Amino acid sequence: MGLAWLQSHQNSPMAFFSTALVSSFPSSSIPESAALFTALLTAPPNCKVRVYTDSAIITSQFNKLSFLKKQSPSFRPFLKINNSVFWSCLFEVISEHNLDVYLIKIKAHSNNLLNNKVDAIAKDALILPALQLNLTAAPQSFANCKNQPILIPIRHIVKEIFWHKHLQQILSLHVVNKYHLFFRIN
Repeated sequence: MGLAWLQSHQNSPMAFFSTALVSSFPSSSIPESAALFTALLTAPPNCKVRVYTDSAIITSQFNKLSFLKKQSPSFRPFLKINNSVFWSCLFEVISEHNLDVYLIKIKAHSNNLLNNKVDAIAKDALILPALQLNLTAAPQSFANCKNQPILIPIRHIVKEIFWHKHLQQILSLHVVNKYHLFFRIN
C-alpha cells in the first residue's frame, strides 16, 4: 500500500510526503489514516489544520470520534470501531500538539488537481522503502496477538471465539460424526 499527503497552503511552500506502508491488517482505510497521522505529526503546535481527503470513511470516522471524544467520559465507544488503536494515536497527537483539525471530504476522481497529484504520488510510493507503524505501545491497545494490537472491535473477536467453540461442540456430536465423510470443515 502507498500513502501520501501534500501540504498546499498558499502561504507555505508546497511540500509532500510519501512512502509505502506495511500493515499486517490490510484495509483501505489504514493508508488513509496513516497519511492523516503522518501529516498531523508535521503540523506545528497550536495551529488549525484543514485536511482535504477523498476518503469518506476517514472523514466520517474522524467526525464521529471527535464528537464521541467530547461527549463520552470513557473510552468504551472507541472499542466498537475498527482501527481504534490508530484513531487513539491520532487523537493523542491532536491533543498533545493542541491542533484544531478539520477534515473536508472532496469527491474522488473528479479531476481535482491536488487530489490527482496526491493519488499519483501515493501510487509511485509503492517502490519506496516501507513505513512500518509500531503500535505495540499504543496508548489504547487493549488486546494483542503476537505482540501486535488487534485492530478490529473486541466484541467481534469474542463473538468469533464463541462461534468456533459452539461449532466444535456441534461437530463432536454423534449424529454429525456419523456423516463426517460427506462434508469437511477446515
